[in-house]
Amino acid sequence: IHKNGTWDSLTDGRIWRIELNAEGAISINLIFNDFYLPETSELFLYTPDYKYVIGAYTSENNNYDGVFATAVLPGSRTILEYYEPYNIDSRVNFTINKLIYGYKNIFFPEIKGYGGSGFCNININCPEGQAWQNEKRAVAMIMLKNNSRICTGVLLNNSKQDATPYILTANHCLGGESTWIFMFNYESPDCSNINGPLNYTIQGSKLRATDTPSDFALVEINSKPPQNYNVYYAGWSAINQTYDSCTAIHHPSGDIKKISFDNDAVTSTAWGSGVGNSHWTVSNWEAGTTESGSSGSPLFNKNKKIIGQLHGGSASCNSISDDNYGKFSYSWDTKPIHSQQLKYWLAPDNFGIQELNGFDFNIPLYNRDASFDEVLIPSSGNICKNNFSPAIKFSNKGEDTLKNLLINYSLDGILNYSFIWQGSLPYMSSTSIVFPEINFQNG
Repeated sequence: IHKNGTWDSLTDGRIWRIELNAEGAISINLIFNDFYLPETSELFLYTPDYKYVIGAYTSENNNYDGVFATAVLPGSRTILEYYEPYNIDSRVNFTINKLIYGYKNIFFPEIKGYGGSGFCNININCPEGQAWQNEKRAVAMIMLKNNSRICTGVLLNNSKQDATPYILTANHCLGGESTWIFMFNYESPDCSNINGPLNYTIQGSKLRATDTPSDFALVEINSKPPQNYNVYYAGWSAINQTYDSCTAIHHPSGDIKKISFDNDAVTSTAWGSGVGNSHWTVSNWEAGTTESGSSGSPLFNKNKKIIGQLHGGSASCNSISDDNYGKFSYSWDTKPIHSQQLKYWLAPDNFGIQELNGFDFNIPLYNRDASFDEVLIPSSGNICKNNFSPAIKFSNKGEDTLKNLLINYSLDGILNYSFIWQGSLPYMSSTSIVFPEINFQNG
């Protein structure tokens, strides 16, 4: 950023701009390395006519590995605009590693994407979807780094209710999940077909657990969705029981968010796996359907808890036939290995729990509520050298913006240290701290 582009001064800060031109491209998106935005700074991308704008990206989009990818913008020219106030306390840094040159048009109905789903699909903001306005906020479209729209996922609550951003999707969607792009709120504002916003995106995830019989995959997004994304963490049930109706929310053919209804009880099957009781089968939909791109999307019971994710089937607007969902109850703890079950990740502090309500983190419980997230350094339990600088990640779960924090920590429960953090951390934001170096003897 300091080698290219131009800076301009403002009354309260300064602004940096650069224009990228990929001659002949139908669309452009970018992949960054060494990506770091200081708190209170903002990064936007937009087309020269200002018709398409994505951002603001903020410090909430910083990833520990420094990799970040943007959503797609149409056309051959993209402008990057970065703003920082004068009183900023750290230095911005990023490198454009790759420019993805789009040669297929994904912005018009004849191409798979917006407007590409079948005629019988129901927009989530139609009257039929009004009872599902919380749950819809948990559902995201999954895209590859080249912005190909591949699957659907859903944000899950966990028993600690700490807003860890776990996404449930399908095992057969996996591949390149470290650079996946998750797009929230991609929906029409009403019942008509209007293209949804493209700027509620988060890049990158880590695979936590997966297994083939129930075709599930659990990934953790690299950063929590910012508060202005207005997401919801969906509830779930690992109880193996049927219900007399169910509902699906999904992105068929990469289209804007849709909803489907089945008014009959699902049946327990071995669909596609050869393993009994690994799937719920929806015999047919009474309203709506699913399509390619709906894979990995959640199936909710009548209590609005997830009971499975879409594996496959032959249902479509032209085929009133079955769809099949890997059972949440099978994925829960059938396999004892942590990397092949949901239980270890979603009930880490309460192994007796089998179902959980959804949670809306946009409603803080307390004014002041700092939450420890994880130890970043050391990444394992042992240090085999004479010095290191510990690092942690923490969040603000309280309504008030955190201005300072006293942190006490120890090494092997013997050496005690204190550190005072100062900054400005809004509600549901997180940040990391690198503590002063610790020196110690061998042993």
